Amino acid sequence: MANHTRRKTTKKKGRKRAEIVAVSVSLTLICVLLFGVSYVWAMVSKVNYTDGKWLWNIDWSIDDGEEDASGPDTLSGVDFTDAEPIPHDDDVTNILLIGLDARDPDERSRSDTMILLSINDRTKEITLTSFLRDIYVDIPGGSPNRLNTAHMYGGPDLLMETIKKNFGIQVDKYISVNFFSFISIVDTLGGVDLELTEREIEIANDYIGDMNEELFDLPRSQDRIEGGAGMKHLSGKQALAYARNRYVGSDFGRTERQRKVLEQVFEKLKTMNLLQLNDLLNQFLPQVTTNLSQGQFGTLLMNALSYLSYDLNSWSIPMDGTYSNETIKRRSVLVIDFDANIEEFDRRVYQR
Repeated sequence: MANHTRRKTTKKKGRKRAEIVAVSVSLTLICVLLFGVSYVWAMVSKVNYTDGKWLWNIDWSIDDGEEDASGPDTLSGVDFTDAEPIPHDDDVTNILLIGLDARDPDERSRSDTMILLSINDRTKEITLTSFLRDIYVDIPGGSPNRLNTAHMYGGPDLLMETIKKNFGIQVDKYISVNFFSFISIVDTLGGVDLELTEREIEIANDYIGDMNEELFDLPRSQDRIEGGAGMKHLSGKQALAYARNRYVGSDFGRTERQRKVLEQVFEKLKTMNLLQLNDLLNQFLPQVTTNLSQGQFGTLLMNALSYLSYDLNSWSIPMDGTYSNETIKRRSVLVIDFDANIEEFDRRVYQR
């Protein structure tokens, strides 16, 4: 009888211990969850949000710097028709990454870099699509012009409308940063490793010299890329100078270099610990302007670690054999085969 009582007592104690452990684990998970939510909220609060409103109103009177150019306003023989919308896919998120050659994100300027970040959760792939800035497009409400001028006249929103009208791609969200924030981001990552030709080094050093004189009040020779062609470890300033080069391979080469830098950043992110990622976010997020809501940006941030396991692919529009070089009012433009590029975008991003 005594043994039976002891067994019952032991079972009760065992159940109590199990209950205590279960409660402790639950409380720990709740604390971790609350901390995670609080941390993400603190991070996303650093971002500059436009609350879904246009960053600025359209102004067609802005001087585009070429008002003295003579010639017709449009190219003869170019017929613009609104592109058929690409069917929506719930598994794909398209966010336009806009790089500005300006310190102030509110300053009207052309979009020097336009890369569409497409996240396909079904195929576990991320596709970077560069849009060359000289593509000749029909700007909604205005006249045909180069793609990058849409941002100058109407900001990110007009740029997204222009891409939708000409390519049928539904792009509702953007993330905009200026090139100078790019420097601190790459430096926080500890630099990037890229292979450069002698000509690329020469031109990058010219850009570095210009930035030193015009922006940082430093000697032209400071922070130059030393040595001959080969693999180089680049600082933020050096990587920016490399990515801005449009004299080797024209704008096609420039956008390829931009994607190479982004690919290196993507790879570096995979090796960072939580403290390093925290430092990076503190550097990066205050320099971001976006029309994503805080909730949407928070979701993007929480999913970021899983995105690092996705395959990364990149390409540019227009692709080879689908464009011709033309001149209008002394401006060089790319007249492209929209249908061919839209079909290729659909194949690469949606894989249909």
